[in-house]
Amino acid sequence: MGERQGDKRKGQTAKVYEIKFDKSKISKQRFDALQRLFLEGKWFT
Repeated sequence: MGERQGDKRKGQTAKVYEIKFDKSKISKQRFDALQRLFLEGKWFT
C-alpha cells in the first residue's frame, strides 16, 4: 500500500496562494465562508 501512495504523490504538485481580503468590503458571512474554505483547502484539491 505504501508504494501505491508514493506513486500517487509523485504526480501531485504543491501550490501556494496568497490572498488578501478587504474586510470592510465583504460581508461577515462571506468572509467566514472563505476563511473555512482556506482552512480546509487541502480537501478541495
